[in-house]
Amino acid sequence: MNWLPLADWSFAWDLIAQTPSPTATPTPVDIQLLTSQLEFLKDSNARLSDSFSRFITAMQFALVVFGFLGGVIAYIFGKNLDDAKK
Repeated sequence: MNWLPLADWSFAWDLIAQTPSPTATPTPVDIQLLTSQLEFLKDSNARLSDSFSRFITAMQFALVVFGFLGGVIAYIFGKNLDDAKK
């Protein structure tokens, strides 16, 4: 017998969907806390953006270096293969 449908799960919604009461007004301490959190998030976002742009620049440099080395290696081995065929 399946017991799951027999249980009353209506109370679970009250536990999951906890919303603040509409009459609650934020206190100055709450506003100060939210302001400090917002400033922290702005600072973190700026540092993350800077870090990501430095990462992208480093990856572009690495691709240029690897492309140049790959071209040199291909030229050297290609020249050796042409000499070996002659």
